Amino acid sequence: MADWTPIYKAGTASPSNGIQTVNGQGTNWLTAGLRAGDQFKAAGLSVSIQSVTSNTQLILAEGWPGANRANLPYEILRVSDADRMVAASADLMQVLVPNLTAFGGLSGQANKLPWFSGAGALSLADLTPQARQLLDDGSFDTMLTTLGGGAVGREAFKAATKGAFLTNAGIAFNVGVIADDAAVTINLGSGVEAAYVLVTTNVPNHSAILAARTHTGSNSVLKVAQGSSTVNVYGTALTGTTGADGALNFGVGASTPNNLYVENRLGSAVGPFYFYVLKQGW
Repeated sequence: MADWTPIYKAGTASPSNGIQTVNGQGTNWLTAGLRAGDQFKAAGLSVSIQSVTSNTQLILAEGWPGANRANLPYEILRVSDADRMVAASADLMQVLVPNLTAFGGLSGQANKLPWFSGAGALSLADLTPQARQLLDDGSFDTMLTTLGGGAVGREAFKAATKGAFLTNAGIAFNVGVIADDAAVTINLGSGVEAAYVLVTTNVPNHSAILAARTHTGSNSVLKVAQGSSTVNVYGTALTGTTGADGALNFGVGASTPNNLYVENRLGSAVGPFYFYVLKQGW
């Protein structure tokens, strides 16, 4: 059972100069309920206790300032809970008072937000309805929706890499490897009337630059430049064997003006293909 007398002095203690650890002889410090903050006193000196590690050992908050002593009479003055609370409150008030004083000096106004303009100094800033709506949003996607823009723009904003940004924005397309005598479709987007398309692949001679006009009634695709392989362009949709054999074929269909068709008739699978599209209206 703990000894709750204000002063504990059973046994003796052996402090050493400059050392924080003090060993006890015939002591019962831990069981007696001694705690950090209590005062260790001996030979006319007093040092706060940092911790009590066992019944016969404690750690001082600083090295013992006196001479080495063995089996020295001592006493430990307990610090009451009330004193501990007063000290903790004083420490807390020292931190809080400057800020609370600054906050109390503000004159609250509608649509204003307090902010720290310096140490212990607060000012008011405008808080608009739009800003309040943004702060009220519970998710990143909701915040982006509040900020405006369409779904594609929001996805592009969230992209972690340049490639992901281009893909999310609908500028870059990775259609993978195109098998021989097969075709893929790239949707250039609703309402797009013209696009410049850079086609790249890990096989350089299969790259090309195209200009596609997808205006109703006059759909066409124009070859601007190409690699060493044969590249053909058509004003029709391509299905895999529509265009000339032995070539890479591109087409824009009259009934599907938003689509660019890519047909591989080179005799073997080719790719992966990447398409970078710069869209423009007439």
